Amino acid sequence: MHIAVACQQLLPAKGYGGPQRVVVALVRGLAALGHRITLLAPPSTRVPEAAVVAVPPRKLADPAALAPYIPRDVEIVHAHFPIRGGPGAFPFVQTIHRNLKAGTAPYPNSIFLSRDHARRHNSDVFVYNGLDPADYVFRRFPRRPSQYDLFSGSSTAPRAITGRWKPRSAPATV
Repeated sequence: MHIAVACQQLLPAKGYGGPQRVVVALVRGLAALGHRITLLAPPSTRVPEAAVVAVPPRKLADPAALAPYIPRDVEIVHAHFPIRGGPGAFPFVQTIHRNLKAGTAPYPNSIFLSRDHARRHNSDVFVYNGLDPADYVFRRFPRRPSQYDLFSGSSTAPRAITGRWKPRSAPATV
């Protein structure tokens, strides 16, 4: 399947970049599954697993301005920012990575980050996003070399949770 992924931020992330990291992980995962990925993103974006089409940032949020950048053989567009309508005749979905203002009209074909995120926006559509742990450097605390900090929002495997903080339901790990 030929999938166009649209992101308003420069990729890969430098520094924090939570949503950017999710987009790169998605592109890599889809490519590994054999899909052909076109990445619509700002100039200077570099993700080897995708054919990158540089789109000026001001054109990414406007579906009509974005449509000419989408290759004709794309089967679906996945935007990672809110848009009010589809880019041209292409089927599309959009992942909403942030909380919208109260009372905001729902965006069409939205996917949220968690069940709670979807519920807060009067939806039941969500997909948990994954990140590759190999992309992160885990550092020891200089004064406490036996301690690490790792945040995990939720985990079903107790051994995946480490550090000084853990959910109450997770048993202590060694």
